[in-house]
Amino acid sequence: MEKSLGTRILALNIITEVLSCHESAGELVNSMVHNSNLDDRDRKFVFNLIYGTLKNIARTDHILAQFCHDNSTIHIVARNILRLAIYQLLFMNRTPPYAIINTSVEASKIMKISHLKGFINGTLRNISRNLDKIQYPDRYKNPPGYLATYYSYPEWLIRRWLTRLTPGEVEKICARGNEPAPLYIRVNLNRTSPDKLQKRLEEQGHILIRHPLFEDFFLMHSMAEVHHSREFQEGLFTFQDPFTKLPLLLLDPQPGEKVLDICSFPGGKLAYIDQFMKSEGILIGIDNNIPKLEMTISNLRRLKCNLARIIIADAVEFKTNLKFDKILVDAPCSSLGVLRRYPEAKLFREEEDIFKSARVQRAILHNAINLLKNGGRLVYSTCTSEPEENQAQVAYLKELGFVTAEIPTGIPSMMVRPEGWVSTFPNDFNIDGGFSASLIKTN
Repeated sequence: MEKSLGTRILALNIITEVLSCHESAGELVNSMVHNSNLDDRDRKFVFNLIYGTLKNIARTDHILAQFCHDNSTIHIVARNILRLAIYQLLFMNRTPPYAIINTSVEASKIMKISHLKGFINGTLRNISRNLDKIQYPDRYKNPPGYLATYYSYPEWLIRRWLTRLTPGEVEKICARGNEPAPLYIRVNLNRTSPDKLQKRLEEQGHILIRHPLFEDFFLMHSMAEVHHSREFQEGLFTFQDPFTKLPLLLLDPQPGEKVLDICSFPGGKLAYIDQFMKSEGILIGIDNNIPKLEMTISNLRRLKCNLARIIIADAVEFKTNLKFDKILVDAPCSSLGVLRRYPEAKLFREEEDIFKSARVQRAILHNAINLLKNGGRLVYSTCTSEPEENQAQVAYLKELGFVTAEIPTGIPSMMVRPEGWVSTFPNDFNIDGGFSASLIKTN
């Protein structure tokens, strides 16, 4: 099979699996792309094709509906071939339209739908000639419809955001969410310094840009296989977004303290807490997913984090005689602040999921309260944007006697809200969106 055709077939198979079986795009990419024999350039192409197509499904389907009289009956494989091609026509213009169309026709043969090659060819030729004539909902008369269609976000989510933000602000969030997710690494300060790691990786041809707010984080602009590097294997760094530093700054773990990390997968926060604690004290992480815990343990070993102890336990039911000085509840959530990393969430998430997550979060918090000593600090953190999962949970804790803790130094003031918590959207500082609040137990 021709190499360029092979990359598209790989992308097509992953997209079909994601859409048909509600699979995780990230997990499929890790298993099918990272284990392939593609070079870095082709891997980058496949990543962009997969994630770009998934992030723009509603828009490509909107376009298809304008050029196909009976859009609802299109064969699922043909539809995905067309989605891939339309995404390329819209956003990957280094490839000439004729090459995109020809490869799509060849893909139909490989996928055993040759009887539809004429339909695919004709539809894509028609679309490529009329890209400038595509109609969208009026952005001024119907902002929710326009934003939902043009940027491929669920309209219920757009309407939610529009109750709190202007159309212009929401559009910026949508546009940033459709960009490729940045690749950040965090330097393991227990093992090396930012300057030393930067020098070693740049000597190997990697391009690093230090984050302007957090000196132990670097943005990687190289697609080279840095995760196969000796530095990664030695635990000198890990892949982590700078947002993860915010809840830990709020937690402020100190040497000798008893600290609990609830929902500790994949171990990056635990290792970071160990760094704050200088490997002195008691540090426990819990999770109830055994495969995830195995990955957490592997990451901790690689990062030479010897302080943390891992316990298989449900966050709602975990019991111990220990009373912790500090607890981090990095709660399971709707993940609406990290949609650029999980594009399938835009397709499968429903508004009811927000309320389902909120109920689980409330149960976890109820248990965490009993594990925290009087005067102890609880940091509640999510990677979502919705108040039911964020501000409402803080209000619940305050009803039980918790008070908002003072914001420590090290957190940029532009991230701190007047109410005393920290939150970001993905268009803020090019980091993940999320929410963190620090509270003290007073009784």
